[in-house]
Amino acid sequence: MIESRGYSIWMMPSGQVYDELSGLISKLSGEHFSHKFEPHVTLLKVIEGLGEDISLKTSELAKLIKPFKIELEGLDYFEDHFRCLFIKAKETPELMNANLEARKVFSRGIDAIYAPHLSLIYGELSKDMKQTMISNLKNEREGKEFAYAFDVNKLDLFSTQGEPDKWYRAGEFPLTV
Repeated sequence: MIESRGYSIWMMPSGQVYDELSGLISKLSGEHFSHKFEPHVTLLKVIEGLGEDISLKTSELAKLIKPFKIELEGLDYFEDHFRCLFIKAKETPELMNANLEARKVFSRGIDAIYAPHLSLIYGELSKDMKQTMISNLKNEREGKEFAYAFDVNKLDLFSTQGEPDKWYRAGEFPLTV
């Protein structure tokens, strides 16, 4: 199992979207013996340092971002443990700007590539297995697209040290109105 480190800033759905995606993540992790995790779109990952300093910077970041909507559509996969199978997030100006602001606040390179997504399962599954999973998921939905949208009104700071079952919310930061 690959372990993560540091902290990550997440944007999480709520209500029915959270329930549906959480149920799907639980189903897939159970079928494929993978870790469960909360549905989220990562804004910035692997932030290292003292939790107190990271909380202060996350609070500062939240003051720079206005609430916006994330739109998810289309299943895809990579050969990457944490992006094994996911739903793509539309690269809207608001979402991409939020990532740019995060990279500035946390002194990351502003030229870094950001591929926003909501993971459905973590692991090292074969390409054939992932394609079968996509086909099965589409069949279960009887041809309906995997399309979701949710409002981002806060940033969630998660300690992502170790395996996913050890991750926890370290803070919640409302966005400016």
